[in-house]
Amino acid sequence: MTEMSNLIERIEKRSGTEFECISVFQRSLSNVMSLVLRGETIPDSDPDSNLFWEYVQTSNFLLNPYVNIVMSTLPFLRFLPGKYSDEFRKGKNAYFKIAQKYFYDMKVCAL
Repeated sequence: MTEMSNLIERIEKRSGTEFECISVFQRSLSNVMSLVLRGETIPDSDPDSNLFWEYVQTSNFLLNPYVNIVMSTLPFLRFLPGKYSDEFRKGKNAYFKIAQKYFYDMKVCAL
């Protein structure tokens, strides 16, 4: 409920002007995920505030049927310089950051 009121507040701050609503909703959904997994929202100053969306974007790219066929047929492309390698690395980095921040660190704190 706290995040819902924060979302309403963010929208009201921008009322009367045009704004990109997708980024506001993405931020709110990231906070909800963080609340579920960690029990706190993501601070605005966090450099990894878009971590979930980086992972989603790279997953969308890599699971695209065309890219999936290319990567299945030529799996070594993920290690050669180029778009496939860049997206693969971004996805892996986002995955490891999420695992570290929301699972490993939380397990260490609980002990």
